[in-house]
Amino acid sequence: MNERIKELMDQARDETTKGISFDTGLSSYSKRFSELIVKECIDQLCVSDPTEDFDKGVIWAAQQIKEHFRVEE
Repeated sequence: MNERIKELMDQARDETTKGISFDTGLSSYSKRFSELIVKECIDQLCVSDPTEDFDKGVIWAAQQIKEHFRVEE
C-alpha cells in the first residue's frame, strides 16, 4: 500500500478518535478518510507548473471535484 495512503488512514483514525464527527451513515473514520483522499487528489492536481491556459483548466477541475464531493478546505 502507498505510504501516503497509510498516513492518511492514520490521520483519519487520529482525528475521529479526538471527537471530530460527521453526518450519520458511514463511520466517522470512513468519511474522514474519504475526505482526506479527495483533498490529496486536489492538492496533487494543483502542484504542477502549467501554462496560463492549462492553469485555468486545472483550477476549474479542482473546483469541480471539490463541489462534486462537497469537500471544504
